[in-house]
Amino acid sequence: MKQFLLTLAVLICSFTTFAQKTTTHTVYFDVDSYTISDHEQKALEAFLAQEKMNGHVGQVTITGHTDSDASVAYNTTLSQNRVLAVARLCAGIAPPAIVSLNCFGE
Repeated sequence: MKQFLLTLAVLICSFTTFAQKTTTHTVYFDVDSYTISDHEQKALEAFLAQEKMNGHVGQVTITGHTDSDASVAYNTTLSQNRVLAVARLCAGIAPPAIVSLNCFGE
């Protein structure tokens, strides 16, 4: 089954040392879908739980992409829906201090 990705990048800030660390998690979607599969949801939940357990606080940037099989307008909407699906899941698990959403379509 063909899948495409949505990258969830988490910028982790340590307020005691002013150091910054970036960790990344990728969420894959089925073609023409913005529904997060059970497998991808569990993987994202585990990633967020680990970051939260480690005390990482910072900015979450969610960036969405699609393939180029449909029109630009369709792919932009699909990308937005994928980003919003991940953002809603993140908000329910470990609300970040700041969230930046980027939708790039194809």
